[in-house]
Amino acid sequence: MGQFSFVTADTHRSIPTNGFLSDADPMPVYLLRPGKEPLLEPFYEGYGEFGGVDVYEWMAEANAEHLQIDIRGWESQRKRVLGIFLDDGRLYRDTNGQLWAVFEEDYEFFGRLGVRLAPGDYAVPLVAGGQTPNELRDSGEWEELTPAALGLVAYHIKITEKPLPYEAVPASTRAR
Repeated sequence: MGQFSFVTADTHRSIPTNGFLSDADPMPVYLLRPGKEPLLEPFYEGYGEFGGVDVYEWMAEANAEHLQIDIRGWESQRKRVLGIFLDDGRLYRDTNGQLWAVFEEDYEFFGRLGVRLAPGDYAVPLVAGGQTPNELRDSGEWEELTPAALGLVAYHIKITEKPLPYEAVPASTRAR
């Protein structure tokens, strides 16, 4: 499991992980969720878990109804992949309006969202003798979009330094 860095929605500070802090100087933060009490995370480990909740699984669960996807019975890892995709994924719209994703594994949610899957490598041609996703993007034949820009995300990840109402702040961003 990889590490994920976030910026707080209220103070715009990068949330350090335990690898960059001593036990003496943690930065407590809160995961905000609509209609629920903020969850305190006293010492972020870096793996997307805040207050005992996997933020990416939460994002998948929170947005499932909006996406009209039934995720009941899904394994944690599959929910997590959907949440990561919704938070930080990229989609491409071709000149015909078709949406594409460049992804290693064909998750059924892509088809349910009307997204065609390109091979999991940006340098591999879509068809024999055809262009690669990199070439299509660079030529302007593919427009890069985020799931949020396409209206696929109703509930965003919001992490703050103060316990605020969900609606009080914009989405947190990922630290780059």
